[in-house]
Amino acid sequence: MNTTQRQKSSHRYLQVRDAIEADIRSGKYQVGELLPKEEVLAATYDVSRHTIREAMRGLVDAGMVERFPRRGSFVKSTEPVVESRKFVAGVSNVNDVLQYTAQTRLTILMRSRTQIPPAIAKELNSDGLSHDWIRFVCCRWLPDNTLIGFSNLYVLPEHESIGEAVEQGGGSVRVFGLLGSQFHVPVRRVWQKIEASLMPEEAPFALRNNHGRPALRLLRAYYGDDDRMLTFSDNYFLSDRFQLISQWEHDPE
Repeated sequence: MNTTQRQKSSHRYLQVRDAIEADIRSGKYQVGELLPKEEVLAATYDVSRHTIREAMRGLVDAGMVERFPRRGSFVKSTEPVVESRKFVAGVSNVNDVLQYTAQTRLTILMRSRTQIPPAIAKELNSDGLSHDWIRFVCCRWLPDNTLIGFSNLYVLPEHESIGEAVEQGGGSVRVFGLLGSQFHVPVRRVWQKIEASLMPEEAPFALRNNHGRPALRLLRAYYGDDDRMLTFSDNYFLSDRFQLISQWEHDPE
């Protein structure tokens, strides 16, 4: 193959990558959907399987497609993922667990007085907590104003002024810290549950185009003295904009 032929081949995989990207954007291939096999894509775009593999590699690198051994390639996002627009959190101790609250910004959209939803109470093993809570519906942002998800934050009625403190602090104030500094209530234990989920329909208007998209759900609760639950939050993050990395050290005896 001469130089001109190699250049045409290189340009061809870029053209195919752009064509598949356009089909993902248009909805032909939906987020979460398994893409056709290589031979089917090769026939669809009238190219070789090698060209398809190169095109898919570009889409994987762009964060739009994710490959799984023996399962195939799935559509991950309708837009290329810019690494600077993804929040990456390391988790090895309690300070790491809390770092995303310090490195992101919270905006409160609405508040209401309510009780713990039964399904969440069951997850928290807190069926007996039938008293009222103050619920804040919030959006969470990166410093560059990239929206990464939303939260339902629940606090005890006597701690409702946390909402004003968050707003006055520009959304970068940690609830964890406010419990200690403003109410002199120390947090003794943090519990959290992380699971794969979908962005729920109840998500705020700013996330209306992401309903049903893959999401990371993080349910977190804070406990004080006598193991009393002080606050908890039910958080949903766009899967391509939030990442948790865990690391533990082992010292064998």
